Amino acid sequence: MKTIVTILLAACALASLASAQATSSSQSAPAGQQNAAANSAQSSIVVREVDLEGLKKVLRREGEHARPLAVNFWGTFCDPCRDEMPDLVRINSEFQSRGLEFILVSVDDPSDIKKKVPQFLQQAGATAMPAYLINASDPETIINAVDPAWNGGLPATFLYDAQGHLVFKHTGRVNPAELRQAVQKVISDE
Repeated sequence: MKTIVTILLAACALASLASAQATSSSQSAPAGQQNAAANSAQSSIVVREVDLEGLKKVLRREGEHARPLAVNFWGTFCDPCRDEMPDLVRINSEFQSRGLEFILVSVDDPSDIKKKVPQFLQQAGATAMPAYLINASDPETIINAVDPAWNGGLPATFLYDAQGHLVFKHTGRVNPAELRQAVQKVISDE
């Protein structure tokens, strides 16, 4: 079942990507402005490539500085992912100083790590959020490491307490009020 969902996501991604490319080429800015925007995005956003072991390290909550962790899996090809990003940026801004660590994990193609992914994050205002891009030959291993019950659908948001226990999860565009409530609870429980 997860394999079918992954295949469907890939097909939707390709269709969405083709549509986005057609739209952007018909509404494109002058080349000089596009290059300046791309260079600005590249210089201010760092997206780190991680494999399965790297993701496990990022998700691990341990030590005296362990904090609650929110993780959003997303892709530039995913319209609901793009639509919810401003809400996630606001939630990060609201709770970061209160102990929340909020990271973004892109499932885009690794070739998009230098340009497409940082460019979108810059446009979305996600400059204060650590960003990663998954590079794994088998998506099932990533899915199972995050949550075996997750079907791999995007966007997907997970919230872990400071001890690393999964306390909230949502597949699809998250309701900001529900995520805020879950974050508030996990922060007040610390």
